[in-house]
This record gives sequence, structure tokens and C-alpha cells, in this order.
Amino acid sequence: MPLELVDPLGIRPPHGVEVTRKLKAIMGSMSTRGWIGRPLLAIRTADGLQSLTGSHRLVAAQKSGTKEVPVYVIDSPGHPVNVPKDDRDLLGFVSRLGDPAATDIMRQETIRRKR
Repeated sequence: MPLELVDPLGIRPPHGVEVTRKLKAIMGSMSTRGWIGRPLLAIRTADGLQSLTGSHRLVAAQKSGTKEVPVYVIDSPGHPVNVPKDDRDLLGFVSRLGDPAATDIMRQETIRRKR
């Protein structure tokens, strides 16, 4: 399993943080309990690591000074990747990469967002 511990400052978030209250809650939890939950899912491109999941968790880790976060890394063929923004398109994108563990992580993220 390509799980790595990575400095969160070296990862681009999938999108901007949209819910300030949510970010503050995650930062508070992270500062007292550290990282909790499944790893981020990211793709390694020619431009570095691009997170596909966990924008709030990633930004909270960056802002709270967390030194390492768990990341499931998918290697790309070495070129920039246009990452879809819509959950259904993103799940299809990850599925087409052919990594069952990555697809499972993405599926868990999309199910969680629907709650």
C-alpha cells in the first residue's frame, strides 16, 4: 500500500476551504488529538502532490503546524493532471487509474459527504 507520511505544506488542497466553522473545529481537534481518520488520497504529478480528498483536514493540518499527515499516494505518469471537481467525476477518475485501494478511499469520501 503506497501510504506515506508527508509534510502537509507540500500538498496542494483539492479546492479552497469553504466552511470556516468546520475548519476551526478540525483544527481544534487536530491540535489536541493529532490526525484522526483515514489518510488523504493524493496523486503525484510532475508538479508535486495534489490532494484529491480532505481539503479541510489538509488545511487544518497546515494551519495547526502538524508535521506529517498520512497520504495514500497514486503515482501519475509524470505529467500534470486535470482533477475533476464533482464527486461522481472524481470517483470515476480515480477508478480509471486502476488502484482498488485508492478507489475504496475515494468511495468512502463520497459516501461521507452525502451524509
